[in-house]
Amino acid sequence: MDIKGLITYYTSEVDKMLHEKEQGYIDDFETEWTTSLYQEFVQKLKELDEYSHKK
Repeated sequence: MDIKGLITYYTSEVDKMLHEKEQGYIDDFETEWTTSLYQEFVQKLKELDEYSHKK
């Protein structure tokens, strides 16, 4: 999977988790931790993607 594919996948996972949290399906602490982890990962992937395009 390429960088853009990873960004799309993890962004959709974050959206799904936030929706599940709103619906009260999952534990808040676990959701907060996983969501923030995924969001940081997406940010790093975007930085990597930008860096690779500058080369």
